[in-house]
Amino acid sequence: DRLLRVDPASPSLQAVSQRFSASALALKRGQTAASRELLDGAAAALAEVLRAELPTGTGIPRSAERAALDGALRDAVRRVP
Repeated sequence: DRLLRVDPASPSLQAVSQRFSASALALKRGQTAASRELLDGAAAALAEVLRAELPTGTGIPRSAERAALDGALRDAVRRVP
């Protein structure tokens, strides 16, 4: 239930929103490099807010073998053209 609620008055979420808006404005002005940097910053700020605000998940621990297989799969997928 907590995941579905957002406080629009939250200063941290307002700051994130302003970053996304700045990125969109830069893109509209044709400043693609600046837009990408702003978008990256906005996404990182949003992730930081979410980590701070949301409860920690319980998660199922992975075995070392499973982690190695997951890593090998990711590497193989990256090599596919």
